[in-house]
Amino acid sequence: MIRLRTFAASLFLAASALLPAVSVSAQTVAAPAGDDQHDRVEVVRLKSGKVLRGLIESRTKTHLDFIEFFRPLGKPMFAVARRIERRHIAREETLSEDQRAALVRQASRFRNRARIEQGRMESISLARSEVDGVTHWTYRPLGQRPFFTLRSSMDEQMTRRAIVRIEQIFTAYRRLMPPRAAPRKQLQMVLFGSMQEYRDFLGSRQLDIDHPAFYSTRRNLIAAGSQLDGLRSVLQKSQAKQTAILQEIERMKKTSAKTLRQLNAELKKRGVDTETRKLIVGERRQRVETELQRLRKQARANDRHNAAKFDTVTARMFTRLYHEAFHAYLENYVYPGEQHDVPRWLNEGMAQVFEQGQLDDGMLRIDAPNRQALVKLQALLRSNRATSLADVLSAKQSAFLVTHTRGTGSREHYLISWGLTYYLTFDRPLLSREAIDRYTRPEAAKTPPVARFERLVGMSLKQFEQDWRKAMLAKLPQR
Repeated sequence: MIRLRTFAASLFLAASALLPAVSVSAQTVAAPAGDDQHDRVEVVRLKSGKVLRGLIESRTKTHLDFIEFFRPLGKPMFAVARRIERRHIAREETLSEDQRAALVRQASRFRNRARIEQGRMESISLARSEVDGVTHWTYRPLGQRPFFTLRSSMDEQMTRRAIVRIEQIFTAYRRLMPPRAAPRKQLQMVLFGSMQEYRDFLGSRQLDIDHPAFYSTRRNLIAAGSQLDGLRSVLQKSQAKQTAILQEIERMKKTSAKTLRQLNAELKKRGVDTETRKLIVGERRQRVETELQRLRKQARANDRHNAAKFDTVTARMFTRLYHEAFHAYLENYVYPGEQHDVPRWLNEGMAQVFEQGQLDDGMLRIDAPNRQALVKLQALLRSNRATSLADVLSAKQSAFLVTHTRGTGSREHYLISWGLTYYLTFDRPLLSREAIDRYTRPEAAKTPPVARFERLVGMSLKQFEQDWRKAMLAKLPQR
């Protein structure tokens, strides 16, 4: 008999573009975690032939409590906790003591992810100021060189959550592509609590951009707008409720011990015998613990609700922020424009691949093509009106600038660049660090774009384009 309970999980690192590439079948719905060297998990093989991969939580003479991990392609990991009777088990494969300890820590981080994020949010030091009647928050860490400094007109809690999320994506980028350059000047971020503020900011700089965020290499600045006006009051009410719950938990913890002592003393004064007093006090203690557990569960549910609501409203903003953050990371830490020539198609292609990655336990998983981008690219390729690869390879930055008055051609450049980069990462893995180093050397830029690309892929552009089109059209979009 196997008892199931499910919960979402995010625990392991999968394939990434600039590490040794891993081909992933687009037809796999969900693959168990633990299929590569990054995922050290325990294995339980059942007599039925089924193989479970995850963590053995506990053992008794009759059963195992086991958490099985899954990694759906392009989606957050999830886990299923099972109670497995020993009579169904053929074999167990356990980890070494150190490996198991690491896995237990990962599982613990997942279970306490909301509390951990809340702790990180609370540890952030913000300075408050008023500008034209609008509250602004400034993040400028002392005693360290941060990835960025930030100014925000969003709500304080939203600002804190945004800082934590952005720092996580920069940390993930650093793990994928270790830094080998120092920023010439500090990266700055400006976050706006409304899209109107963002549009006013763009207008004041004579910028016509139809994106919720952008990165300026010259200013080393990322600016982004959000649609958080309607969410602010909802989250404020929810946060007030959360504060009340936490205060009640602390009150009960502080007063329960005193209350139980008083109860015991009162019973003793009445002449109640020792055993009876223990039963009465023990029952009262259990009622208090049950209530505390209920309140803690309510607090965790409230945290999850707030995070989910925040994620839903800010999804587009964060996707674009992660995109622009990649451009900023590449420019500041890996391939500074003064020393390297990264063609625009590659820069934009990598940013798109990374923007859709799944952040799991501080790692970035890139294991399935972006469904929306794939569907649009396939439609474009079938139309036989797609911009040629030669034009995309030769395109300058302006060709990728989506504005209110000019967007269709630019969006085609984005789609094709994404498709090229994804194909060269997973289907025809040629984007190793060494290959990109050679491709972006200043002297390589003296070679015409098509010939430069043909040298990278080792074949004529005509043959490559045929292979690429066939491969991208054959992919099945993930649901």
